Amino acid sequence: MPSPLPLPPRVAAVSELLNAAARLFRATLAKCLPLAMLAALALELPVLTRLARGQAVDIWHPPTDPQFWILYSIGLLTLLWLMGAAMLRQGTMVRGQPVNLAGELRQSAWRLLVLVPALFLVLLALATIVNLFQIAPAWYLRVLALLPVLYLVVCFWVLMPIVLFESGGAVTALVRSLQLVRPLWWKCCFCVVIGLGITFVCLLAAMAVLSLVLGPGAIVAGSVLNAISTVLIIGLIGAVWLFFSALAIVLYSAASSSA
Repeated sequence: MPSPLPLPPRVAAVSELLNAAARLFRATLAKCLPLAMLAALALELPVLTRLARGQAVDIWHPPTDPQFWILYSIGLLTLLWLMGAAMLRQGTMVRGQPVNLAGELRQSAWRLLVLVPALFLVLLALATIVNLFQIAPAWYLRVLALLPVLYLVVCFWVLMPIVLFESGGAVTALVRSLQLVRPLWWKCCFCVVIGLGITFVCLLAAMAVLSLVLGPGAIVAGSVLNAISTVLIIGLIGAVWLFFSALAIVLYSAASSSA
């Protein structure tokens, strides 16, 4: 049986929280990456379907046909399902317990009934705030919309582990997120911002290496090159999701300790 991974308490510094997230990410990467890669692939389902039919996809002018959005909805639900299973697996490994794929997939599917409404309420709240500020006459008042949006984004960063590791409905999970993060908001904000910055730099470096290794000079057939590039990019996306999943677990654990 694997040994438990200790997580820092709520009094831990930002550097300690980020180090704990990095340790959890490294310890769980091998066993969780396949789930994360499948999740990333599921989100690309409608795009891959259109490309297979020889139809172009413009992110600035998305398709309007119902089939595309049905596939997109299926892919998004599959993404949430598989990433929920990956987060459950990370939580299991934190406790030093053996992983159970069937149980993780089953529990994640069941908690989708809570996660999907909770995320809908979050998006509705953020959209309402932005729309209220957009009707303001002055530009600086519209810019102020970013402040409450940022506040809520940081507060709801631990929403997914709350839904997966605790019982209760969507509204209960949202209230619990606000209660847990509010005393540690600045600390959580620094962790999220620094984590995003480090991830952005690492992605730039990784993409630069990929462009050099798999560039025009590579002695690989075109179709094979495209396949390798796609797998590597999906792997990078999955690894990024797993890091922020680990960060969410660490922040949730720290905020829950003595809360």
